[in-house]
Amino acid sequence: MQLLRRFFSEYTSQIITMLHLDSMQQTGFAFSYPALYFCGKFKTMTRLLRILSAVSALLLSVLPPVAAQHGRTDRIIIHRTNPEGMDSSLSSRNAGAASVAFDTSGIYTWSYPAADSLTLVRKGNFAIPCAARPHMTVFFDPGTSDFYWYDIYSHDGGRIIRHNLISKATDTVITDIRAAINPNSMNIVSEDSIFLLNSNIQRIFLIDSSGETRKTLPLHSSATIFPGGSGQPYLDGGNLYYVVSDYRRLYSTYCLYPGPFPRKTRQEALVPYPGLYKDYTGYGYMLMSNPYSAYDPDRGQIVVGYPPDGHIYVFSLQDHSLRKYTVESRDAAPVEPFTAGKWRLDIEHFRSQTTYANILYDCWRDLYYRIVERSTPMPGVEMSERAKRLSVIIMDTDFRILGESEIAEDIHACFRYTCFVSEEGLNIQLLDPDTDRMTFATYATTVKHHRQ
Repeated sequence: MQLLRRFFSEYTSQIITMLHLDSMQQTGFAFSYPALYFCGKFKTMTRLLRILSAVSALLLSVLPPVAAQHGRTDRIIIHRTNPEGMDSSLSSRNAGAASVAFDTSGIYTWSYPAADSLTLVRKGNFAIPCAARPHMTVFFDPGTSDFYWYDIYSHDGGRIIRHNLISKATDTVITDIRAAINPNSMNIVSEDSIFLLNSNIQRIFLIDSSGETRKTLPLHSSATIFPGGSGQPYLDGGNLYYVVSDYRRLYSTYCLYPGPFPRKTRQEALVPYPGLYKDYTGYGYMLMSNPYSAYDPDRGQIVVGYPPDGHIYVFSLQDHSLRKYTVESRDAAPVEPFTAGKWRLDIEHFRSQTTYANILYDCWRDLYYRIVERSTPMPGVEMSERAKRLSVIIMDTDFRILGESEIAEDIHACFRYTCFVSEEGLNIQLLDPDTDRMTFATYATTVKHHRQ
């Protein structure tokens, strides 16, 4: 019975995926996948898939539940437990975060350490031949280890450049993007299907490898400044999800349901701003209002956080449930209300408070990170490339805090736009006197040893 249920569960998932691809084809998102063309042309096959999905769902409802398979992956390599911490040879996505067990049923299970048992250790650094600019637009592909950035400074038209972290090779992917756009975020599905999100003109562009615009979609009318959260819009089931700052401070997270025509496109508000924003001017305008987010494709959820809020909000793309978790820094203190005034005073106030920044999902270790910007007063300084002092909260997939590590290095203020997770660990941009490159420090999780 267990094997029968697992069979129907896996094949139901595959059928639903094919139906989502068919939905994307009908709404105009024709990516370079044969399944899209196949599903879009043969309606009979689509109807058959829907019938099979319904039958499988009915069988799943009567079969006994199978044991949880969280963490199961074909990429995992089983190693002997290393009592001294993380084995550097581990290539499992969960290496360094949990001990691994394997039973005869073929299911991988994970045993996470107790609270305050993980820490981040700097493992090295690397440089990318790209000048650090304010509001950098980058994208990291974990499957190929390619780091992309959008360049509008050294070229007449926009272009996208790629640097591979393994081979160190750098090349230009698109040389001339026709649309006059300076995106806030991009999601490179393939070289022929690239989403560019611009909150300033409230548009999402879908461009191809020649730089031509294939489709233009609207953002919500209240979307303003775009915060940290690269890889947006998030693509899931043919729909687009994005997290932006709302000048009304009502909602931060939206779903865009693409239609065949712009007027058929539908927007749905998903995650509201927390109650502490009821006073519009209570926390300044921009720096305290920008939400941060991470997308977890394995679980189909978006995790959202706000600078003055010691909670995170997890929105499920499957059942549209919203869960709230307390994830506070050990140095956290209530953010002092501040009425928006001159720009310099806003910045001084922001630097004097301990606030929260990026949330990142680590698919290799099945962990989440929440970056903390610790109180770092800099009176009289209006603009600086030096970020506030940082620490990083490490969480498991149930958002329990496993540790918090201080970052000793000087960090570039652009870190909120450029930080990313690779197989080696969490990468944060350093403050580098050489302005013709971006230098990153890599921090890897390891077991924390307590003194007896």
